[in-house]
Amino acid sequence: MFNNDSTDSLEELRTVPADLGVIHRCRFVPASADDPSPIADACADVVTTRSVLIFVDDKRRSLHKYYQVLRPGGRASVLVPINRLHRFLRSFETQAVRDLQERVAAESQRFQPPELDPVFNVDHRHLAAFAEGASFAEVRLTLTIEASPPRPPRVGDYDSNVWNEASVLEVAQLLDNAGARRRPGELGEQDAERTMG
Repeated sequence: MFNNDSTDSLEELRTVPADLGVIHRCRFVPASADDPSPIADACADVVTTRSVLIFVDDKRRSLHKYYQVLRPGGRASVLVPINRLHRFLRSFETQAVRDLQERVAAESQRFQPPELDPVFNVDHRHLAAFAEGASFAEVRLTLTIEASPPRPPRVGDYDSNVWNEASVLEVAQLLDNAGARRRPGELGEQDAERTMG
């Protein structure tokens, strides 16, 4: 089951499973991570998200819903970039434009205070606590920190990385293996990746 609040995105998501010949195993549901209520409780064996919760204001509520939509013994795999520490800014030499950098940072914080911005207001400790609070019986969290200058984005990066062939095959593998390792309320790979840029 793929869900997105954009029907255009859902249509685009159909292409990879169709090309792989697994479209018959897929459903496409218009629902957002903020309000996944159109998805029935206890209807899925696996929930997986990649860089979705970072944009959700109420991450705790979303993790509760992930737990609710899972059948007994279901698993969730969640990747959330953690941008809270802004380490990537230290990777650049900004002395020549320090004044400009400070003014831009001040304006950005005035416009969207980091503690209110869903992209910056959570870290790995919050995610682990939210998952435990959602009643997952087992939580495994992997934190990867990389501090390096980000490369300039290229056209098509987002489209080629979000639901590419490897992502769809990963979901299919999780579904195939879900029955063998089930325990009620188990949370699978809870990934919190520290990304910069």
